[in-house]
Amino acid sequence: MGVFFGDRIRNARKAAGLTQRQLADSLGVSNTSISNWEKGLSRPDADMIQKLCHLLGQEPNYFYGNENAPGATPKRAVNDEDIKFALFGGDGEITDAMYDEVKRFAAFLKAREAGKKE
Repeated sequence: MGVFFGDRIRNARKAAGLTQRQLADSLGVSNTSISNWEKGLSRPDADMIQKLCHLLGQEPNYFYGNENAPGATPKRAVNDEDIKFALFGGDGEITDAMYDEVKRFAAFLKAREAGKKE
């Protein structure tokens, strides 16, 4: 199967600063699956490609060789799951209450800084 496709996954993963393990955990697949995709031994299904696109900030065309490099497409908007992953390392043990507390603290800091500028 397409090693070219696998190279694209590897390049996008590395550009996103993720290890194979981190990507696997985020996608809910085994580390072996990521390794096999990158080696060209297998390919993700269409649903998994959509998840890869979301996590790695790429369009499907990138993985099929129709774009030049990771980051060539416009950056996507950051969502709550991205922030949770960045703050807590994606270990899956983050409750909504924990995340809400982080958001309240961020709002507090933002308000405090706005008050300093007045």
